[in-house]
Amino acid sequence: MADAQRGSPLSDRSWRVGPYLDYWIVEIAPKTLRESTLVGYETTIRLYVKPLFASQSLTGLSVMGLQRIMEDQLANGMTVATAVRVKSVLMSALTNAMREDLIVRNVARLVKIGAPNRKKIRPWTAEEVRHFLEFVKDERLYPAFLILALYGVRVGEVLGLRWSDIDWDHGVLRLRQQLQAVRGKLVTGPLKTKHSKRDLPLLPPVREALVRYRATMDTLGIEAVDDLDLVFLSKKGRPVRPNYFSDTIFQRLARRAGLRRVRVHDFRHSAATLLKNLGVPDRDIQAIMGHARISTTQELYEHGDVTVQERGLSQAERLLMHESGGRISRQLSPSVDIFDVKATSVQSVNYDESCKMRRNLAFRSFQNSTNPIISHSTEIVVNFLCRDPLLAPTLLQLRTRTKTYIVGSIAVRFAVKDGQLDIPNATLWQWISLRDALAPRPRRFVDRLAIATSTARNSK
Repeated sequence: MADAQRGSPLSDRSWRVGPYLDYWIVEIAPKTLRESTLVGYETTIRLYVKPLFASQSLTGLSVMGLQRIMEDQLANGMTVATAVRVKSVLMSALTNAMREDLIVRNVARLVKIGAPNRKKIRPWTAEEVRHFLEFVKDERLYPAFLILALYGVRVGEVLGLRWSDIDWDHGVLRLRQQLQAVRGKLVTGPLKTKHSKRDLPLLPPVREALVRYRATMDTLGIEAVDDLDLVFLSKKGRPVRPNYFSDTIFQRLARRAGLRRVRVHDFRHSAATLLKNLGVPDRDIQAIMGHARISTTQELYEHGDVTVQERGLSQAERLLMHESGGRISRQLSPSVDIFDVKATSVQSVNYDESCKMRRNLAFRSFQNSTNPIISHSTEIVVNFLCRDPLLAPTLLQLRTRTKTYIVGSIAVRFAVKDGQLDIPNATLWQWISLRDALAPRPRRFVDRLAIATSTARNSK
């Protein structure tokens, strides 16, 4: 009476949950739900929702009442996943009831049910996927498996691929529909979400595999029995049933290849994990996978990789535990825009004292091999440049790099080029001359080399 006095719309009948669910699943739900989702909702309503709530008044539902019923069902053996489905169906139906002004609030939305325990997924590694593709490369449906492995598409998407979806001229693979089994019949329909509609590059191996597949189909005389224009057909020219492809064809081939059992859907997990390990941004992986939310890509499809983790921890160990105060080789350090001389080191060559005594390096004196006038002029120019503060970082980098080249060259000649130790190296002495000119204190570096050479010769 109060609602009527306020002018609120009133229902012309008193709904109970059971009859309203029948009305909603027949009249309302088909307008917004995909056929496969609708079938799942019908099953949940018939097996669980109606037996629990059919006789209750639609306006008499309460949060505490629903919460108590669901907790009792969970205690009596109902799985959390089933309870989540029951809640989802009730929420969808009651949302429409609110839209029709039959109830004031959606009490099912306020019911708390714990998250289902997700089974830990161990998708195939890159090596296992490579082994499988190599094993099935002569199979007629090899292009389907190649597309699953490279792009991580859904099974329905690859089986629903049409020849018209392949843009040969521009090298694009367009995903526009999927093939599903609904009520025992194969039907083509829209993709799972609007984000699933995507264009992917037609990679050269996929193009070649599809060309060979078409030629094989012509050789075998397999023609489609319908006008669906599907790429992948059975031997009788009919669409390939997704469950038969997943549970029979794929599992039989994986078993023959000697690989551990996984789902064909796990190709999506393997592809996402591989792209993550290769450093592809999550936003791009989301677009490739066709996920509506990036959290789905990150939390459900990208998995940890022990090899990548070990490599990262090894780099951290070298950085933190290196003997030279945390400095690591430039070969292992990431590139940076600013040159840091303190972060640069040279990998040394270990050799024993007896080996050191047997080695002989042929050094030439800088004064004997260079024109004194040129040397003096070069020293004047370099000293002038060293006073320019704008050139200081460049000179610092040149000093370090010339030292690195010289020490590295000596180490190689010392440890590897045993038969060429007595041959003078003019190129090396040009670098030594440059290093001497760039040194803050001229002749310091060459003097140390001369002393080391003299000591080695005296020892021999």
